[in-house]
Amino acid sequence: MRSLSIGASAYLVHSFHMKPADSRDILALATYGGHEITAAIQRENIIGCQFHPEKSGENGLKLLGHFLEL
Repeated sequence: MRSLSIGASAYLVHSFHMKPADSRDILALATYGGHEITAAIQRENIIGCQFHPEKSGENGLKLLGHFLEL
């Protein structure tokens, strides 16, 4: 999967986050409220986002386009 630029912004508003049991599943991290949180995970052919790509402007559109290319 192609990636977005390091430091790309995304719409992220939650009061919780998940920590995968295996850190190798972490696809992207974000700093939110002064805490580093898991923003995206991948294991085999499953990818999940903690943020909202549909509300993340141009970066979100790029990411959704990458999903369509899989």
